[in-house]
Amino acid sequence: MKKKYELGLRQLVDRFECLRMQCKRHSAAALCRSLGLPYSTLRRWRERRRRSCTIKRQPGPSKIPALPVADFRSQVVRLDHGSNRTRGAGSVIRNFRDWLSRRRVQSFIARLRQRHVRRQREAKHYVTWHIPNLAWAIDALHLRTSPADPGVVVVLARDLASHFHFEPLVLKAESAEQNLHWLRRLFSRHSPPLLLKRDNGAPFNAAILNNFIAENGIIPLNSPVRRPSYNGAIEHGVGSFKRALYAALDPDQPIPEIRKLLPIIRSIIHLHNTRPRRSLAGLTPAQAYFHHRTERWSRARRLEIFDWIYAHAQNNVEIKWEMSDHHSRAVAWRRAVVAWLRCQHLITISQKTQPSPHFVTQIRS
Repeated sequence: MKKKYELGLRQLVDRFECLRMQCKRHSAAALCRSLGLPYSTLRRWRERRRRSCTIKRQPGPSKIPALPVADFRSQVVRLDHGSNRTRGAGSVIRNFRDWLSRRRVQSFIARLRQRHVRRQREAKHYVTWHIPNLAWAIDALHLRTSPADPGVVVVLARDLASHFHFEPLVLKAESAEQNLHWLRRLFSRHSPPLLLKRDNGAPFNAAILNNFIAENGIIPLNSPVRRPSYNGAIEHGVGSFKRALYAALDPDQPIPEIRKLLPIIRSIIHLHNTRPRRSLAGLTPAQAYFHHRTERWSRARRLEIFDWIYAHAQNNVEIKWEMSDHHSRAVAWRRAVVAWLRCQHLITISQKTQPSPHFVTQIRS
C-alpha cells in the first residue's frame, strides 16, 4: 500500500512536468491549481524526488527502535555533575534526540545531579572545634565590579570554634608584609592561636610570615592543593561576606576607595559576629568567643605539641618510604595534627553538622 501511495505521488509530479512542457504560457502556480495541488507542496515534492527521498511521509509518529537504556545511563553518569549545573549535557541530548526530547533529558540529568550532590554532602566529614582560640583560618578575596576595575583585596581571619571574625585587612594588592603587620596586631590584641589554617598562596606562605609564625609557636596547617573544602569554614565565611558586601554596593560603580569601603566592611563583620547561630546553640559568635575563657598556650606547651606532631608525622606508616615527597609529607603533617586533636578531645569529626554539646557546656559554665 505504501509503495502504491508513493508511486501515485511520483506520477502526479511527472504529470506536472509534462504539463509544464506542453503549456509553456501558463505559470507553474496555474498548472498546480488545475491539478488541485498547492504550488509550495509540489515544489517540496520535486526537491525530495531530486534527492531520491520519500516524497511524502505517512501520517503519524515514525517508528524508532527501543531506547538503549544502559548506554543512556552510562553517558549521563559520566558527565561532570557540579553543584548547580552539569557540564557536557549537550552531547547526551544530541546522541538521544531521536528517542527523548531535550526537556526529558534535562529533567533526568537534574534529578541525577541532585542525587549526586546529596550523596557527596552525606559523605563529607565535618569538624567541630570545641574551644575558642584553638585554631584560626585566614583567607583573601578580590573585590571588583568590572574587569577594568582594579578593585581591592580583603583578608579575613576567623576563629573556627566560635565563628568569630576578627578585624579584616583591606589592601589594594596582596602583600606578605601587610599580612605580617596585620597578624601582629591581631596577636597583640588576642592571644595567638595554636593552629593557623591557610591556603597555599604566596602572601600567606612567605618566608617572613613563616618566621613570625614560628617565633610565636603557631603550628601552620596548609590546605591540600585544589581542595578548598578542607578550609570550608573560612571559605563559607568569605562567600557570605562577599554576597553581603556586593548587596551593599552599587553594581554600576567601581569599588570605592579603602577609607570609604572600610566602614561598610566593618559593619558587615559586626552583623556577622552579633547574629545568633544554630551551630552555637543560639549564641552569637561574639558571645561564644568572649564569654568563654580563651585558651592561652604557653611556649613550652607549644613546643611539646609540635614535637609530638612532628614525631607522629615521621613515623606515619603511609609515607615511611616516601619522605622525600613533599606532598606525602604534607599529608602526614595534616594527619598528625588531626590525630593529636582527637587524642586531646579538642575536635569532633562527624558526617553531619551539629552544635557541639561539649563546647556549649564550656561556654555556659
